[in-house]
Amino acid sequence: MKSKLKSNMIEFKILISPMAGNQRTGYHCITAAILLIFMFFAACQSHTEHNHADDIYTCPMHPEVIKNEPGSCPICHMDLVKKEVSTDSVKVSAHVEDLLNATNATVISSIKTVKATPAIKQFTRQANGIITYDTRQSYSIPARFGGRIEKLLIRFNFQSVKKGDKIIEIYSPELVTAQKELLFLTRSDRDNKNLIEAAKQKLMLLGVSATQVNQIVQSGEVNYTFPVYSPYSGYVVEPEPDKAMATSKAAIGGGMNPAPVAAATPPSAGTEVTLREGMYVAKGQTLFQVVNTENLWAEFDIYTDNAVGISQGDPVEINLRNGETLNATVDFIQPFYQKGGNFKKVRVYLKNADKQFQIGQLVTAEFPLEAEESLWLPRTAVYDLGLRKIVFTKVEDGVFKPLVVETGKTANSQVELLTDLGTETEFAYNAQFLIDGESFIKPEMSVSTNEQ
Repeated sequence: MKSKLKSNMIEFKILISPMAGNQRTGYHCITAAILLIFMFFAACQSHTEHNHADDIYTCPMHPEVIKNEPGSCPICHMDLVKKEVSTDSVKVSAHVEDLLNATNATVISSIKTVKATPAIKQFTRQANGIITYDTRQSYSIPARFGGRIEKLLIRFNFQSVKKGDKIIEIYSPELVTAQKELLFLTRSDRDNKNLIEAAKQKLMLLGVSATQVNQIVQSGEVNYTFPVYSPYSGYVVEPEPDKAMATSKAAIGGGMNPAPVAAATPPSAGTEVTLREGMYVAKGQTLFQVVNTENLWAEFDIYTDNAVGISQGDPVEINLRNGETLNATVDFIQPFYQKGGNFKKVRVYLKNADKQFQIGQLVTAEFPLEAEESLWLPRTAVYDLGLRKIVFTKVEDGVFKPLVVETGKTANSQVELLTDLGTETEFAYNAQFLIDGESFIKPEMSVSTNEQ
């Protein structure tokens, strides 16, 4: 500052030296020079005060300590140093502004792009399936009275029976007592119709038919074994273990010691049944199950994306392994997903009176889908997040924005785009290449949505 003042004074002396001849003119020049000097000092003082007011001092070790004047750090007591503040402004262009957005808002990349193309695609959906039982044709034969097995006519699982065939004979103390009560009333109190009818009703509730009750009254003799008949036609199998009931003393009655009840096991074709003659069964215990195979199911597991467009009542062509084909319709679509699988189960009901199908037989089905015009994208342009489908739309050169879309059918390497984005929108050809696991999968609300 002193050097600048000295230089200015020298220039002032040189300026007024030629004017010494004219005293009045010199006086005015001196006055003007003094005013200039005072204005110069005022400007310098104002500039100095402004700079001091804008100065910022901070601690080299603790940058969070900031003051407007020199001093010491209250934490480590070091001298504060002046912080240089840059006054240069950074100009943010549109391209740099995209970089400043959240990492899951836009992507900078020079990847190949593609547009959605309208097309009419006619195709069929193929699926593999299996022939299985119609669970509506599976029946249980329970023991309506407890007792000991005297005669067993079912020797192995999947033995064929017809309706009315005898399958087992059981000695039941409870039935013996009920018969004796009926015969005693018919002999000793023949006129007491109410008691006689009550005794007959008791036997019929225990599973004795009306014909058998009349035979007992006419013969006057007690039957010590009673047969159990199959009320259905089909194949006899033993029930699962949790469906077999344990035997109790009360169920067997008569003060007899209970024998071990046969443990039912999951049946295998051709294996012997676990029930044996001499074993005891309890009232209500499931003796056998009868499965009728005149009606069967063909069940097909179809992935969710491929099941789009398949509805109940749609035609289906079933291809058998021997080259034969069968035209049928979709009868049922399972309305929920099974645990551990991401597919829908489609069911077709089949008539099997002529034994054309076998349980466990593998079949293939073709589901024709209706042809309609829609927008299609390459499968690589759509990224599947499970419940959401993501595409990357081009915002400008090299800048892509993730977008949630709704997709439909899949044909070969093409995916139907149900979200209307027009035919001019450009998409990243390979969405997998732009996906960052941390940026795009974890955040739930960070991706723009445009679902219909």
